[in-house]
Amino acid sequence: DIGKPVFSPVRIFDAIQGFIEIGADKKPVYLFNGDWYVFDQKYTQLLGEEFDRRYSEYLERSVPIKTYFDLVFPSKDEMDYNKKLKKNPKICVAHCVFLSNVELADAIFWDENCVYLIHNKRKFSGSGVRDLTNQIQTSADYIQKIRLSIDRNSIIEEYYQKLLHNDPSIASRVDLDMLTSLLLSKPLVYIAGYIDSYRINAESTYAKYLTIET
Repeated sequence: DIGKPVFSPVRIFDAIQGFIEIGADKKPVYLFNGDWYVFDQKYTQLLGEEFDRRYSEYLERSVPIKTYFDLVFPSKDEMDYNKKLKKNPKICVAHCVFLSNVELADAIFWDENCVYLIHNKRKFSGSGVRDLTNQIQTSADYIQKIRLSIDRNSIIEEYYQKLLHNDPSIASRVDLDMLTSLLLSKPLVYIAGYIDSYRINAESTYAKYLTIET
């Protein structure tokens, strides 16, 4: 209502992002078409049940990938995780490598069937999942545009040179022709990686919502 405070003051940045958590129980409030909403209690319950089901499904599907590419190890944050990934000869770390201000992935790796692009955040939380899903959607849209572009080969060459500048050891893991084939031809699988708090009893309703809906 006009003139009546609905919730306590929040940081402008959080409000612009369209999501905040209020109260001791961190009730999620999100912006949609200019209005703020909270999740209905019944919907929250159904969301939790669906997340539990998806969590078990995702966990089972991720085990072979995590094992084969050795993706699980202690890390302080995503920077530390990506730094340690550089030691893995099966993986090309692409963190902080941008094309038109788009980070295609934190790391890229592949098998005979597809290319995996992993994006990492430190914590499975409302803001963390929001940022991560935005990164994944932006990357997917941009790669699709590259694939349809008449300049796709030169764009991949530009990206490859930036990868080498960021980490020269990548030259021993993938050459330009292979990277071009991988990014332009193979099916892409995006992986959302969290250093901490991704568990079945996670508290953030908004994080669960984004995980299911993205």
